[in-house]
Amino acid sequence: MSSLNAQEMYQFMNERNIILSFVGDLTREVTTPLLQNIKKSINKLQIRKKTKTVLYDVIVECIDNISRHNVVTDTENKLLPEKSVMFIFCRDEHNFTVITGNHVYSERVKQLQHNLETINSSDNKKLKKLYDEVLSHKFKTGREQIGLGMIEIALSTGSKFKYEFREIGKGVSFYVQQVLVPLD
Repeated sequence: MSSLNAQEMYQFMNERNIILSFVGDLTREVTTPLLQNIKKSINKLQIRKKTKTVLYDVIVECIDNISRHNVVTDTENKLLPEKSVMFIFCRDEHNFTVITGNHVYSERVKQLQHNLETINSSDNKKLKKLYDEVLSHKFKTGREQIGLGMIEIALSTGSKFKYEFREIGKGVSFYVQQVLVPLD
């Protein structure tokens, strides 16, 4: 990488107020120090303690989701050439933004879209009811229909999920999700 490219990258990240970003394999050995760095970065911010807590909880849930649900093989069980995940944490005047990206099997895209739209179209009252229903279903069957963590994010932030799925071939799509955490 040339110093000009590095300078352009620095300028790009600085203009967008990127606090922390990560692209790579999210192993256990990487996750712990990454979360420690995130916690340090959040603690340095001049914001209310409650906002810090919500922000950290959202980030932990997002990182947990991409580490647990990232696929590393295509539908023919061949290793993907790019098995990396993406994580970006930035800030603007009104919000913190948490952006994640990971690979998912394309056959899951419709269900994920349905789950996200169900959450996005629900107000707090409906989200609380949905949370209880999912928790009850998980208790009875051992499986979740919709991720409890996603519902918790929606409840704690009051924000809608922005997302995109991009087919990359051989039964795999790249899933990008954006969550806003409002500044108080």
